[in-house]
Amino acid sequence: MKCLNEHIVGVIMVETKKELEWGKLKLVSVAFKEASLDTPSFRASVNFFHNKVQSFEDWIERSVAFFENRYTASFGDFQRAQQTFLTQLLPPPVVLSNGFVANQSYTPLFVEFFNNEYSDFSTKVLKMLSCADSGYPKALLELMNNAIEPYKARRLDFEEIQAKYDTMLARYNAMKVSNTSIEPAAIRDEAFQIYEVRKSYLKMSLELVGAISTLKLSLDKFLLQATGLVENNDIFMLKDIGKKVDLTATITENLRSYSAWVLNAIEAAELMQKDIIQAKQQVTDYTLAQITPSREISDYNVKEINFPSLMAKKAEQPLAAREKSGWLYMKTTVGTPSRQVWVRRWCFLRNSVFGLFLMSPSKTYVEESDKFGVLLAAIRYDLDEDRRFCFEIKINEGKTSESVGSNQIRIVLQAESLKDLKEWLTAFEAAQRYAVRSDVNSPEHNNAFRRFSPEYFEFASSTTTSVDQLITTYDQNSLNLFEILDRNLTDFDLASVPGRKFYHFQMASTPISTKMTQVAILGNLYKQGPWLPSAILANVWGSANWNDYATFYESQQRTPLINGVTPDGSVAYPDFFPEKRRIEDIQFKSLFFSINEKLMKFPSDLLLFNFTAFWCPNKRQKFSAICYVTIDRIFCYMDSMGFICLTHKRLNDLASVEVDNTSDFSLKLYEVDGTQLKLHVFFTDRRVIATKLQCLLENTALSAPRSEEDMLRQLDQIDSDFQEKRRAEKLDEAKGSLIQSSTRIDSSKSNELSKSFWSINATSAQTMQRRKEFQYQFTLMYHHVYDIPCKGLMHVMFGDNSSAFPRSLFLSNKDSNSNISWNWIKESTADGNIQLVRALQFRLNMTNNFLNNLHTGKSPLFTINQRLIKAIENKYYEVDQDPVIVKVPLCHLLRIKTKYVIVEAHESSANSGLPSASGSLLYLYYKVEFIDAKTKKVVESQSMIEKMILKLAIRSTNKEYLLLRKIIRYYLEKIGKHGKVIKAIKLCGMIGVANIGEAQDTKTSNSPDKGENIVHYTVSILFKLLLKLLVYRVTSFALLFIRLVFSLILTTISNITHINKNLLFGLLASVIINVFLSGKSTIAYWAARRTENVFHDYMQGKHDFSVQRAISIKDIDLLSRTLAYETDNIPFQKFNESHAAENQRFGTSRLEIAERRNDLLVELKILQNMERELVKGNYRTFLLNELDKCHAIEKELSQLWKNDTKLQDYCCSCSDELHRLSDLLL
Repeated sequence: MKCLNEHIVGVIMVETKKELEWGKLKLVSVAFKEASLDTPSFRASVNFFHNKVQSFEDWIERSVAFFENRYTASFGDFQRAQQTFLTQLLPPPVVLSNGFVANQSYTPLFVEFFNNEYSDFSTKVLKMLSCADSGYPKALLELMNNAIEPYKARRLDFEEIQAKYDTMLARYNAMKVSNTSIEPAAIRDEAFQIYEVRKSYLKMSLELVGAISTLKLSLDKFLLQATGLVENNDIFMLKDIGKKVDLTATITENLRSYSAWVLNAIEAAELMQKDIIQAKQQVTDYTLAQITPSREISDYNVKEINFPSLMAKKAEQPLAAREKSGWLYMKTTVGTPSRQVWVRRWCFLRNSVFGLFLMSPSKTYVEESDKFGVLLAAIRYDLDEDRRFCFEIKINEGKTSESVGSNQIRIVLQAESLKDLKEWLTAFEAAQRYAVRSDVNSPEHNNAFRRFSPEYFEFASSTTTSVDQLITTYDQNSLNLFEILDRNLTDFDLASVPGRKFYHFQMASTPISTKMTQVAILGNLYKQGPWLPSAILANVWGSANWNDYATFYESQQRTPLINGVTPDGSVAYPDFFPEKRRIEDIQFKSLFFSINEKLMKFPSDLLLFNFTAFWCPNKRQKFSAICYVTIDRIFCYMDSMGFICLTHKRLNDLASVEVDNTSDFSLKLYEVDGTQLKLHVFFTDRRVIATKLQCLLENTALSAPRSEEDMLRQLDQIDSDFQEKRRAEKLDEAKGSLIQSSTRIDSSKSNELSKSFWSINATSAQTMQRRKEFQYQFTLMYHHVYDIPCKGLMHVMFGDNSSAFPRSLFLSNKDSNSNISWNWIKESTADGNIQLVRALQFRLNMTNNFLNNLHTGKSPLFTINQRLIKAIENKYYEVDQDPVIVKVPLCHLLRIKTKYVIVEAHESSANSGLPSASGSLLYLYYKVEFIDAKTKKVVESQSMIEKMILKLAIRSTNKEYLLLRKIIRYYLEKIGKHGKVIKAIKLCGMIGVANIGEAQDTKTSNSPDKGENIVHYTVSILFKLLLKLLVYRVTSFALLFIRLVFSLILTTISNITHINKNLLFGLLASVIINVFLSGKSTIAYWAARRTENVFHDYMQGKHDFSVQRAISIKDIDLLSRTLAYETDNIPFQKFNESHAAENQRFGTSRLEIAERRNDLLVELKILQNMERELVKGNYRTFLLNELDKCHAIEKELSQLWKNDTKLQDYCCSCSDELHRLSDLLL
């Protein structure tokens, strides 16, 4: 079974690992896996679901019968009575006319009008209540035809094949060993017949699982249609103003979320069809490979089996405890007098214990027996039983039984095959060896010597067979789960809830749903003993605990808050944790954590909140999910169409949570590396979820995060604020509707008007007034809008790790190692207020590094203070910087005072529900003025030099502002588009506030004496500045000229590139063609010129040309070469001198002969080729025929071909000869 689990998990991981964005996502087909193993959990779950379907059909029958027999008739009677009542409500207008009332002209008409209008109103209301013509019967009929009937057909086939399989298997295992008439071959044939039935049973089981998933989704679709049809009747039309009024607005709002959830579920199911088919096929192939019977006759001959041959050879010490589980037949007795029967039980061997699972008498949930340590049991092959493949387990320290020892329990079990028998015997022997050799303090060693009773009475075996009662006991640790729940969950009073309606707790859907599943989820938290397989596990997860496959244990190694169960069975939650959240916390921990050898206690983290969503790992897939959020993690439990997945994410890995404006229900979660995670949130305002998650993200970024109690209080406040805001929105909508109906304003214009304004609260009005006052008080103001919340910009500028200050100050040396920003400290003002102060230390650079080498020694140190005057969290921050006094020759003292104001950009956040989703405005105020050195008063009249210095000072403030913008832009580029506050805190640090004592000690030991806060500009420094200004001007003119030249070039290129592409392509093609053609013409021209020159030279006799096409024979070349071989041949020399003219004549004749000889040789060559083709053509045809015969023999007479080597050699020779002949012909 363990191998099967790993196989299925691996396959599904491969299929879902293609485009996933959330860590290690493991998708497991639990439903298919349980169906393939035919576990008791699977059987109980499908039986319980079928009971639910039958109850649903009974409800349909009762509802239809009530509607047809009682409701329709009664409603008709009521409607007629209502009409009669309306006619009798007021006297007839005829009676009131003709002088009977004082207002003769109006009263009769008013009564008639009232009767008519009220009758119409009553008719509309009754139509709403009657649900007539609502389409409800059509939706119900669609459900019956498309979902229930196909399920019932699958269920009927399943029951038929299951009964057949169980009957054949029981008959097969009941064969007597003493019956010698049954041959082993016949037993093998019957085993294969059972195998064929099991194949059909497996197929029907998987199809039934699919039909159940389809029916569940169809039920949600039907309920959506039914409630939607009824809800449509609740829309009332006011005919006077033509406006619709929703009488059930709350239902409409909830129905909207439910509708979106159902549509997403349907879409998700359609997207998973391919994965479902593939998973079915994989499960089928693997299961059939495991259950295929052996074809060896000896495996069915029981007489040849001996116990030593069944046990595997002893190997080395196993690395882990051996596990084994499956169906076995158990021998027992029933009734009085006792009657021997064999019953089927699911047995397991795990964690050094052996135990049994069985279905309850109602067949709707799983029960359990005691669990026995393997070292308490002795196992052997039972030769005495008249059945095949039986083995006996004797358990010590048990009650008296029908066996020989008074303190032993004897259990006789029967396997289905010899292979199964060997596996059980081998598994027991390996588990015992592992337990003996394991550490004495290990769980496996301790479990091996103990007997464990069922933890809860509700899940203990209630079967009345003798052995079942013998192996099921209760001890002091056995508890009554219902009593514990009633005692610990007092606010819910479960005992008073009819039928214990656990749906009030919004229980999550689990892979296995039995009658006791919801009780098992709650009971999982009260487990006291060591982790062992239990009925709680079987009723929630099935045969394996699947959260072990999905949860990473590094997240679980924590000091537990929940210390298990105290002697009275209560759970220790803190007082601040509300009881309603305890139910959700129990579900959360039951789903994601298991008490086992890796996790001895539950994690201490409390569940802060949870929400329903659809998790979208990519564009092709989406999964229904419930997300559970703790103080530092978000856990996601996905259950869709029989597949489950449990995963989690650390909040430290997330940067931000944003509302997706492209969808009504979407949230986007961004990781620190920029990866996007997408969720569709339902049944809860996504703005609330986004705000809570953002709040937790910001808390994790703090150096000292707040406690769970503080965060719960803050999250509750977020809920209260949003509820209040929602009520205000509804009230505004109602008021707007009244105003609109009374004034008849067009709705579209009203909506556009409402979007143009935002509501100014008291805090916003106060900060706006404060900024306006600063604008009047200061000389200059710079401002810029940043797409980052105020809090993030505050950390960027004034965080502990930020280099914005003193780097952005105009007078600071940017590259100095002496630049230090000290910690913030608290300081009391004269009026008793508290403000934060920090000191900035830096070296002066009064010439901005120009001609700095002329200055000997280091530049002086300078210290300036910054004070945080006012701060409203994420709304408003105001920082003052101490004035800088500049001393310039021939001028008064120049004082420059700076103020930084960061404020929320209201226009960007007016319609946003997220506190951290708005931008911010940075205001930089400068006050530049001359003061008297003695009186410190402002100098009103200024000299010419002072006016010039004032302009230079104003220019320096602009440069300082631009430098600050550059630094902020640098940090914003590193931060990115998402998670700006969190990334700003992580990148630039917190705003650390030191204690006054520590700050004073640090300042005394490390910071220099501040001294006088004056910057002295000497004549030499001023000269440097003037020289710098001159160089700057000259360089500017030179760069301007170069810029103009390059601008002209770029303009020309730009104009060319703006020409029509087709025209430009045509021009280029034309140029290339002209160049090519002109080149060819030029070559032809010069070739003709060269030919003409050669001809003229030849005609003028300047060169001797001879064109020869002849063949000469060296041996008979009598004239052109010497006849004698000796170089000093005197006679031949004399002959040449006397016969020179004749030599020329003979030379001409020889040339003619040579030309003739060439023609003859060409003709001879042609004749030679013709002869060769004639001869070799016939030879080539012969070779081809021989090769065809060889190929025919090779194909048709292969045996002859292989044995006759001479024939093969001959054919190879023919092939080689054909290749040689072809080369000669070519």
